[in-house]
Amino acid sequence: MDKYTVTRHITPAECDWLKETVLAGTVVEATGDLFGCCAPGGIMVKIDGRNCSVELPESALRPCSQVLN
Repeated sequence: MDKYTVTRHITPAECDWLKETVLAGTVVEATGDLFGCCAPGGIMVKIDGRNCSVELPESALRPCSQVLN
């Protein structure tokens, strides 16, 4: 699956389903929208190898290949 780097802090105030802030620089792995619950403009990802996926805003993610260039 594709990996992304979080480009800004994503807080529970912005995404109320998050239990804690996802910090800028965190690398996440796309999982795909397995249950059809991801909103337009969101990407389902796993954070730090956790078992469950969460939706993060696509605008806060950059493919890892672009970060290295």
